Amino acid sequence: MGELTEEKKQVVTKELLQHVATLQSLRSDTPRVPGESLLCPPPRVTGGQWKVNSCWRPREKKGDYVFCHNDLGQHNIIVDPETLKINAIIDWEFGGFWPRWFERCFWERPGPSIALEGEEDDVERCREWLMNHCEEVIMPHLQGVSEKATRSGMKGDKAL
Repeated sequence: MGELTEEKKQVVTKELLQHVATLQSLRSDTPRVPGESLLCPPPRVTGGQWKVNSCWRPREKKGDYVFCHNDLGQHNIIVDPETLKINAIIDWEFGGFWPRWFERCFWERPGPSIALEGEEDDVERCREWLMNHCEEVIMPHLQGVSEKATRSGMKGDKAL
């Protein structure tokens, strides 16, 4: 969607808003990811530093939650440049039932799905919500390829 003119983006946005409305018509009385017991917040909440090894188990508080994509930027919306129809919305790993305000309209501008300078930053509100509505579950650290290679004594260009 990032390479379209502003006029064409308005056409795509009209369809996208219909998809968002459809997603938000899906409701749950508890925050959750279908089929999972834990919630993992979108990257804008962890900021690469805050509780990066944590997921969250919702408490038994009932509420009104809607389905959110949570990373709905232009980079995750695949558009046919000829028809201006949305062919796909990708990267659903942070999708789930969250408060309606968790879904941010990052599709309105190019760039990452985080608040940029001059935009409302809701990170503290999201973190506060998690701590008030969920129990933190610290996940075991998963080693990356470089850590595995270092621990096994492999260095340089050697094959794994």
